[in-house]
Amino acid sequence: MNADNNAFSSAPWPVSVSELERSERFISNVFRLWILGLHLGNPAHWATAWNEFALTFGTKDGKEALGGFSNLIKAFQGYARKSILYHQPGCPSLGTDEIRVICLVAACQHHNYSLARRLAEWMVHQEGVGEMLKAASCLANSMADRGLLLPIRIGDPAPHNDQHLTTHPHMTMH
Repeated sequence: MNADNNAFSSAPWPVSVSELERSERFISNVFRLWILGLHLGNPAHWATAWNEFALTFGTKDGKEALGGFSNLIKAFQGYARKSILYHQPGCPSLGTDEIRVICLVAACQHHNYSLARRLAEWMVHQEGVGEMLKAASCLANSMADRGLLLPIRIGDPAPHNDQHLTTHPHMTMH
């Protein structure tokens, strides 16, 4: 499927990076770098993520896009309903939280705010939903302005069950 021609996909949910559209791979890659930098306390990973933004958007627009992305991660980290799961850069597998972030930004990009809100509510506690939606919309708009269109993967997220979720977010890497 080509995201430029069709915003919807009837393909199965991706389980590997190779199944992602270019725009989705961009989010997955910078998500992994940013979370790894947070996990290890190593700003070199953030510098690499910045390089990806600068190459993709240019310096000026890259700063705006990175601002939206970093605020999205800040909201996710600060209000997460569960541990944030991610894979190492270069790992061919996809993590559920990578897919959730991709789907959230895609919903914002396609102005499907009902879906975006449900995804945000699934990912973070209520007090973080607005912050997460604002940041995801900023990134979505920056990506759309550069022609990085995200597909909407058909299907709603599973309902969350608060009994199994932690109130203090942790990061788990693979």
